[in-house]
Amino acid sequence: MLVRDVGYGQIPRTVRGEKHVRAADWIESLGRAEDHAELAAHHLAAALELGVDVSDRARDALWRAAQRAQSLRAHDATLRYCDQALALWPDCADDRPFVLAARAQARFRSQGDAAELAPAIDALDQVGAVEAAAELAAFAANAAWRGGRQADADAMIVRGESLVSDRDRSPARAALLAEKARLLAMRQDPQGNEVAAAALEAAEALGLGELKANALNTLATVRLYEGRFDETAACTNGRSTPHRPARRRSGGRRSTTPSTPLRPATWGGQGPGSNEHWRLLREPVSDLS
Repeated sequence: MLVRDVGYGQIPRTVRGEKHVRAADWIESLGRAEDHAELAAHHLAAALELGVDVSDRARDALWRAAQRAQSLRAHDATLRYCDQALALWPDCADDRPFVLAARAQARFRSQGDAAELAPAIDALDQVGAVEAAAELAAFAANAAWRGGRQADADAMIVRGESLVSDRDRSPARAALLAEKARLLAMRQDPQGNEVAAAALEAAEALGLGELKANALNTLATVRLYEGRFDETAACTNGRSTPHRPARRRSGGRRSTTPSTPLRPATWGGQGPGSNEHWRLLREPVSDLS
């Protein structure tokens, strides 16, 4: 290690920079740009630091590395690459807000800091990227809920819906429906069933497997609250049943709680609320294709 560092330090800075560029050229010539994104970014960033004018190329490579890290859920690395890329990005560039959005998501996932999410939504909206802005609003709603800020979560849903109000069906609208349904379900609002069913329909139509799983999970939760245990089990196995209203109590008010109390005494049997039903709820959603 010491011999390598000494030898590397003895090479003139300009020559070192050029060697880094040639290394990046060779790496990119191998194909599979996504797999080699971080390595190419490292060499181009090093060349730039050594005085070689490759700022545009280094910026693009750092952004590709950030996207690669994001896809792998390497949030610290995503944050680092986004910071490096933004240092080279023109403030007025129309694509800069996408990097800001990726950094905002990574900062929340890595550090629990949601402060950058709202400004990133504004930045995307300003350049006309309403679909991306609305999708980020759904993410921000979830972040607000996790922080115990229910009013902010609801406001983010409203903000996102206003951005895509003219679109009948889109990935962002489906994401907003899924998050709205989850928020409603968490407070046992009977509207959660209907909204989750709409989210499931949109996710299936658009082929969004992860959103489909989220919607099914929400439907299972709502139907568990309503005491519809067989339908809950169907949802956990990747299926859904037609929406029907929750039962009404004798006073006419809609019930949002299970008709069969989930008492420990019932968990050991085979009926609703039994160990079998809880086992099904714990199993991951399957058959999403």
